[in-house]
Amino acid sequence: MLGYLEQTVATAITKALTAAGRFKPKFPFKDAQASSLLYVALHLKAFNPHGSQYVREKYQQLLRDYEENCTLIGFLGSHMTKMYRLPAQRPIDFDEKLETFLNLKAGFATQYTLKQKLDT
Repeated sequence: MLGYLEQTVATAITKALTAAGRFKPKFPFKDAQASSLLYVALHLKAFNPHGSQYVREKYQQLLRDYEENCTLIGFLGSHMTKMYRLPAQRPIDFDEKLETFLNLKAGFATQYTLKQKLDT
């Protein structure tokens, strides 16, 4: 049994863990362990050679969305200031990313949005 697992899933798991180690996902309002586990799960589904092309593309899009949400913390942290900035002085997509970040706190993207995207 061990030889079979080694031959079939070791490469996929190694690639998923390597990708998680390089990207270092930190999803807003989730701890590092939960963020990494979800990243590995999405990566395995997105690059499953036995899955249909449609399913792989769907999960690759979910993985890209997840990666984008993980970068929100760094973006907002580097562009927020102590003093109020007028909307004209903020980066172009700052308000949109801040709204996305706050929606993640409410749990919309972690449960509802992922489920909704999988159902379509």
